[in-house]
Amino acid sequence: MDSCSSYLKALHDVVSCVVVSDQTSAVIDGEKAISRAIQLMHKTRDADGKIIFIGNGGSAADAQHIAAELV
Repeated sequence: MDSCSSYLKALHDVVSCVVVSDQTSAVIDGEKAISRAIQLMHKTRDADGKIIFIGNGGSAADAQHIAAELV
């Protein structure tokens, strides 16, 4: 298995362990939630909208990093 395939498998393994809940605290499938977030970001970009990432402390650094990755 090449390094890219290994990375993608490891990423999939991590994502499949993530527990995601909606605003009502109902647990939803993590992969579907990430897929939906990506769809919303594409839709927003295509409509010339704005995507804002926020955080406090270390999370602010994470928000800045993901924003830079998408520019």
